[in-house]
Amino acid sequence: MVNTINETEIQKLLSAAQLRSTRDFVMIFFALSTGLRCSELVGLFIEDVCPFGEVSRILTVPKRLGKGGKKRDIPLNQDTRDVITEFIRIKGISQQFTNSDSYLFVSKGSRKPLSSRD
Repeated sequence: MVNTINETEIQKLLSAAQLRSTRDFVMIFFALSTGLRCSELVGLFIEDVCPFGEVSRILTVPKRLGKGGKKRDIPLNQDTRDVITEFIRIKGISQQFTNSDSYLFVSKGSRKPLSSRD
């Protein structure tokens, strides 16, 4: 039997993350709404989420991140797209579109990519 978290636990988790940082809130919200694996989440480039300068309706997890080297498509609901769009706006990372390998989620101090252990 697989243990899952209920709606109350989800809200507590999101509230705690929101108090910690915008990045943490967005990462947890994104993971919960898409089912992304941790390694997929921290390995996302801005271009993976916003291939044409805006958040896509479908997230294509690239082969470089997918389990078994496979790509997969994940639909993004409107709430998820809104949260990611606002995160990009707040962080001012839309200017990074010129660099296709800019990570969506980076460490707070060094701006380096996160690892799945961070």
